[in-house]
Amino acid sequence: MNDYFTNPTPVREKLVLAGTRAEVKALNHAIRAEHKSRGELGPGQTLKVKAGGEIKTIELATGDRIRFAEKNKKLGVFNGTQGVVQNLRLNPDGSLDISVRLESDIRSQEGRIVRFNSKDFASLDYSYAMTVHKSQGQGRDSVFVLANAGMTDLHFALVAFTRTKQSFRLYGAKDDLASMGRRFGRERLKTNASEQLQAQHQKKEQMAQRLMRPINKLIDLTGKMLRLNRQHAASAASSLNNSIASEQDVRKITFRPTPTPHASNAIQTTGKVVPVRPGLHLSR
Repeated sequence: MNDYFTNPTPVREKLVLAGTRAEVKALNHAIRAEHKSRGELGPGQTLKVKAGGEIKTIELATGDRIRFAEKNKKLGVFNGTQGVVQNLRLNPDGSLDISVRLESDIRSQEGRIVRFNSKDFASLDYSYAMTVHKSQGQGRDSVFVLANAGMTDLHFALVAFTRTKQSFRLYGAKDDLASMGRRFGRERLKTNASEQLQAQHQKKEQMAQRLMRPINKLIDLTGKMLRLNRQHAASAASSLNNSIASEQDVRKITFRPTPTPHASNAIQTTGKVVPVRPGLHLSR
């Protein structure tokens, strides 16, 4: 704690990290208590807040460093947006009117004042300290890290070490620090149940895709053969129809001698009377 407060770096350029939420909670309260004892915070007001799925009561005062724990489109803030409380006003109904000056690397957000009532929005928490996971994407001049035997591995080290721009300090139990090199060279095993289930599901999907490849090829080949057969059948049917139509148009005519009484004989064919010459007979 002494290193944090004696470091000349501006407060907004200091970053305190820990591995677990319980450690972060303890560090937040310890650092805030020291700020309060130094007279750097105004009168406090109790406020029920929701952060990290937990509902709790905190004391909020002007000068407190806080972070928004939930996205709010109306306020233009995201989960992780940080700022400093500028003003608090207690209303007769017990709610608080809160004004926060944002601190951000985004120019349009830096210094912007956000005003809201605690009845409308109360997803807030202290931002004096945060987990290593929450710190991803941030960079500060001075970084202070509390090592944890369960979290101190390659992943933890890479994220924590890359947060600093100038100075880095690592703290932990004597036994933990003694074996730090060995643990930093060990990749943390994924023990999160959802990650394991997701990995198993992906493996099953990949296996199913491999098994389906020959089946899909067979289906494609069968489809091509059916299309070719349909084309051949259509072509054959068309040829047959043309042949039948041609035969229907052909008229068969035979001639044979026939005695006729006179030259004016006639026969009826296809509904018409056709005169013929004597001695000829037209048949169909």
